[in-house]
Amino acid sequence: MKYEWIDECNRIFQELKILIKQAKCFVYLDFTRPFCLQTDESNCGMDTYLLQQVPHGTWQPITFISMA
Repeated sequence: MKYEWIDECNRIFQELKILIKQAKCFVYLDFTRPFCLQTDESNCGMDTYLLQQVPHGTWQPITFISMA
């Protein structure tokens, strides 16, 4: 299946990046808590997330990197 990246895709992607940056979901780095490095890759890109376990037990993102 061929995928075509059109202007609307780019517009939505840019909006999503803004929303992610504004989200209150990121936590500050705490070297006393466990870390997890999560990756996802495809033929057209790679994403990497650095997660940390917060006091109530869930994993929250500290940062992410995306490369196309």
